[in-house]
Amino acid sequence: RTSKQNEEIENRRQSRIIEETKGTGNVHEAIKKFTDTNFLKISAWILLYKQKVMETHFLRGITSKIQQH
Repeated sequence: RTSKQNEEIENRRQSRIIEETKGTGNVHEAIKKFTDTNFLKISAWILLYKQKVMETHFLRGITSKIQQH
């Protein structure tokens, strides 16, 4: 799947969670109902990876600025 497809799937999932929560008033149950645990693990891993990449770029940026002075 492409990142665009993943984004669309995630948006639909979040919409379902919101609708379910409006109906029941229980956000935790709604999240459980529309969340695959493997999906959660993958999402957490992707977020962690993105964070590491951002930190690396940030550090490189700082390092190159320091070296220029």
